[in-house]
Amino acid sequence: MKKKGDQVKDVKESATLSNSSNPSENNRQATDEKYFNLIENLTDAISIVQDQEIKYANKRMAQLSGYTVEELTGMSIYKLVPSEFASNLDERLAQNETSIPDIFNTQMMCKDGSIKETQNTSRTIQYEGRPAIVATTRDITGQKQTEESLRASDERYRLLADNVTDAIFIIDMDMHYTYVSPSAYHLTGYTPGELVIMNVQQVVDAKTLNWFGEMFAEELEIEKRPDKDLKRSRALEYQHICKDGSRIWVETKITFLRNENNEAIGIVGVVRDISDRKKAQETALSEYNFSRSVLDSLMIPFFMFELETGSFCRWNNAFRLTSGYSDEEIRTMRPRDFIPESGREKLLKLAEEFKDKDHVSVEINLVSKQGKITPCLLSGNLLVHDGKQYVVGIGIDITERIMAETLLCQSEERYRTIMEDINEGYFELDLAGNFTFVNNATCRDMGYSREELIGLNNRQYTDQETSRKLFNAFNKLYKTGEPIKNLHWQIIKKDGTIGYTQGSISLHKDEKDNIIGFRGIAHDVTENKLAEKKLSENEEKYRLLADHMKDQVWMMDLNLNVSYVSPSVEKLLGYSFEELRALPLDKLITEKSYRDAMDFFAEEMPKALAAPPGYVLTRTLELEFCCKDGHTVWVESTFSLIRDENGKPVSLLGEGRNIAERKQMEDVLRKSEENFRRSLDDSPLGVRISSKEAKTLYANQVVLDIYGYDTIEELRNTPIEKRYTAESHAEYLERKQKRVRGEFGPSEYEVSIVRKDGEIRHLYVFRKQIFWNGEKQSQVIYQDVTLRRKAEEKLNETLESLRQSIKITIQVLGTASEAKDPYMAGHQKRVADLARAIATEMKMPQDKIEAIRMASSIHDIGKISVPSEILCKPAILSDLEFSLVKNHPLYSYEIIKEVEAPWPLADIVHQHHERMNGSGYPQGLTGTNILIESRIIAVADVVEAMSSYRPYRPALGLDIALAEIENNAGILYDANVVEACLRLFREKDFHLA
Repeated sequence: MKKKGDQVKDVKESATLSNSSNPSENNRQATDEKYFNLIENLTDAISIVQDQEIKYANKRMAQLSGYTVEELTGMSIYKLVPSEFASNLDERLAQNETSIPDIFNTQMMCKDGSIKETQNTSRTIQYEGRPAIVATTRDITGQKQTEESLRASDERYRLLADNVTDAIFIIDMDMHYTYVSPSAYHLTGYTPGELVIMNVQQVVDAKTLNWFGEMFAEELEIEKRPDKDLKRSRALEYQHICKDGSRIWVETKITFLRNENNEAIGIVGVVRDISDRKKAQETALSEYNFSRSVLDSLMIPFFMFELETGSFCRWNNAFRLTSGYSDEEIRTMRPRDFIPESGREKLLKLAEEFKDKDHVSVEINLVSKQGKITPCLLSGNLLVHDGKQYVVGIGIDITERIMAETLLCQSEERYRTIMEDINEGYFELDLAGNFTFVNNATCRDMGYSREELIGLNNRQYTDQETSRKLFNAFNKLYKTGEPIKNLHWQIIKKDGTIGYTQGSISLHKDEKDNIIGFRGIAHDVTENKLAEKKLSENEEKYRLLADHMKDQVWMMDLNLNVSYVSPSVEKLLGYSFEELRALPLDKLITEKSYRDAMDFFAEEMPKALAAPPGYVLTRTLELEFCCKDGHTVWVESTFSLIRDENGKPVSLLGEGRNIAERKQMEDVLRKSEENFRRSLDDSPLGVRISSKEAKTLYANQVVLDIYGYDTIEELRNTPIEKRYTAESHAEYLERKQKRVRGEFGPSEYEVSIVRKDGEIRHLYVFRKQIFWNGEKQSQVIYQDVTLRRKAEEKLNETLESLRQSIKITIQVLGTASEAKDPYMAGHQKRVADLARAIATEMKMPQDKIEAIRMASSIHDIGKISVPSEILCKPAILSDLEFSLVKNHPLYSYEIIKEVEAPWPLADIVHQHHERMNGSGYPQGLTGTNILIESRIIAVADVVEAMSSYRPYRPALGLDIALAEIENNAGILYDANVVEACLRLFREKDFHLA
């Protein structure tokens, strides 16, 4: 087999893609060199096939297939093609006897077993004096997946148009049809109109109907659960009775249809004909029986026995011939009968392993009826059938392998001697990365003697980065066992110079298959690295061209004049290079594409020219090119700058990909969406499709009417900050940031918009994600709720006016009560402040806090009915006098019970002297029968009263007041209220005004 260097030389000297010759040999060699560099770095895989054998493959072919170039060279082309495509390949290789390119699609079987979809172009050339095939292979797996996605998208639109093959139905909770799709006719013979007036029991037999009833009852029980899954569904298989009396097997997926309260109001089902699948299952059973007979044709012994009894229940002809026993004899035998006496203990251990493993393999000697001993590899799987365990296995004669291993051991020393003389470096390492063996080539490449290298660790002859790279590579090799091929690393030679090495590493194992280290083959590539670096500096333009080549490639100077085109451009457009150079750009592309190109370059070129050398133009441009024969072709184009050794831009590199098929598919998809868009245009609600960046992709007429715009372009061109009020725009920016971060924003919300005429309107918005033109976009539905909002605002204004009236009334009443009792001046206000603070500390709703503040301000209003001489008496009251005072909560209730308010003010003041144990007055209420507002005012009233001066006593002080409520918490006063009050004074430094 030829080495890589010989192969490259052959390709340079022999591969010819044209039957014409150039007049100058020097020019031809320069051209060959340039095209070879291009071919070696193409993104398309290139190979030369002669006599069904690969003679040459470029680097991209190796990357695509997973094999190295060396492995590919000399390989049969059929090894890369799945068996089902082999005959097609035979036919194409036989027919392709001209230089006319042949384009076809096939599949490639990669080294790791994966399958890739490929597009291939082949043509006949002369290679080493004989005909050969040069093939270009392109990976189109992603393109196939895209086409499948587009086809799936198109299918969904057809389904929406009722062109589905599956039947869709809706039945109510009494099993009557309420809707049936047109496709039901093809399935059952009934029209939708006939089925709608029918009941389910008319299309299934009694047994199936009874089964339906049981499942329906189960689902109704599930519906009663609070944690039920609202989206659950069931898949059923049963026989459906058709209109002509025949029966077909169907598969039906059903789920509940629900109303706005998520209550089940019917059942939605999708029905599919699975008669063919049922037939296929019967066919599969027949094929299974056929496969059993196939076993008898195997050349490898096959057997099956019951694990518990050891009785054989199946074997093939190869087993009978190898053992030398007849079928009748085998039926009476056990596995141990085929094993020599010395191996039966090993067989018993093997049987025990099946208790823990499903698969066991072992090397063991078998003895035939004639006494012949044969070493075999027995491999068995555990099979459980009808509650019994069976061992299904095969036996492989390994006599030749054992002999080969013996010879290998004998010749190992000889091969080690050979290793000393080869030019490739060979070495062995222990698990710590220390050299345990090196050959002469390794010593030569590193500049050390053998004695100096043995025991040397890789950290001692590499820098820190390379050492870490080698550690990671060896660690991965140790864990996976997969050899590392084409590994590059840098070494520091004994004299301190830097060297570059390329090689392969694999595991080193002992005779018991234990990993004891690593072994590798490497060669010095320092000169190649230096040559590549020099080539990189001198031929940057060609390397960049090769690195970026995709389909069509061309070069232009900075004035957009063509200086180079690839052959694929000439083939696509039909012009020669000389013709293309003479054509102005506006003649080469259509008028619209020319405008798009000029806009693109006007925007991007100044940025690119001013950017650092590493800047890359990432935008693509879709251009419609004019071919020589008059037709046009769409090309997706990308551009990059080619710079000289100083980083100065010298020319423009263009790359193109033919997207004509994609454009056609987009046109078909666009037409299939027209019906869908028409339905949106006629919607009574505003419907808008927007991108992640909030760009309007579609808006129906209702949206335009809401905003007052005449066209969708006017809507798009109006900045969103001008379409929203300031508050709504701020909320929009917050929602947008969440979407950019990948967080879920609200699906329903309200916004305020500014119409074109300046009017502000309020919209209720529903947003959800949909697929639009194959990408995830947002569907936004608008409902104008301006009139509803105005009605709500007017109602709120009325309520606020009522609240203000109540507040004024309360203030007047409070002033009146304090005028009656000068010692009570400020008492109600201080109680109101403390009660409000307690309610806030307890995190009560704002509405209750407001009620507490209002009621506290007039809680003693009833004292205006008590004589002033009693209220201001500077001595202890008599029982009669105190009984009059105790009636003031009732007087308060009578005074304000007719006052209209959104809170129960009269009841609150009526109960503010009630106590938790029922010892309060005037009603003797207990516990939670007392309003929480009254319980809060009661604590605030006691604390304020004890802390303040009274005619009949001096102020007792805050500490005594707090001790009173603390000692009687849960007895006289609500414990939670007391706790909140104590926190205010002791932790949050609250003071009575």
